[in-house]
Amino acid sequence: MRIGIRQLAFVLTFLISFVATSEAFAGTIPFIGFGTYTNVNSSFTYDGAASAALLTGSESSNLGPATFQVVSEVSPSTVACTAPDGTAGTTFDLVQTDAAGAWGQKGQLFFTAVGAQAGSQCVSSTTGSNGGSITYTITGGTGAFAGASGSTLLKFTGHTLAATGSPPGSTGIFGAGQFTFSGSLTKGSAGSAH
Repeated sequence: MRIGIRQLAFVLTFLISFVATSEAFAGTIPFIGFGTYTNVNSSFTYDGAASAALLTGSESSNLGPATFQVVSEVSPSTVACTAPDGTAGTTFDLVQTDAAGAWGQKGQLFFTAVGAQAGSQCVSSTTGSNGGSITYTITGGTGAFAGASGSTLLKFTGHTLAATGSPPGSTGIFGAGQFTFSGSLTKGSAGSAH
């Protein structure tokens, strides 16, 4: 009986993925998933005050498997917080982030979020533990996702694996983490599968 339930779950997942990206898809659907990433600081900057992090990773969602790349800049605040591992930390407010996710031949989705109202993270002052959330706006896409819109709430936890320089992190940061997301995706009028 367990094999039957697993097969049914696989078939339902496949059908959801197919419906979400086929020409028959119209209207708004849930957009949910999870994934992992690595991050490193880059020379990219939105405001000239600090460098943005470059994140790369992969995810699984009801649209199927995807890879992605993100640039994200944050700014330290004066607000204390508790990091995911329970240690004291500092809140970093989002400056801006932009992302592109690729679903193979189906196409790409584009995302953006701007300002502290869209996201923040807590970074431990001692252990490298970090976590937070970002509300992304879906701004469009290519292929089956052309003209897409929507929003998704992404929640993440991570850990700094290397922080070079004195003070630590002044010349480089490398880390890794995992995330979950949930939201909605609306297919644009131009978004038909080819």
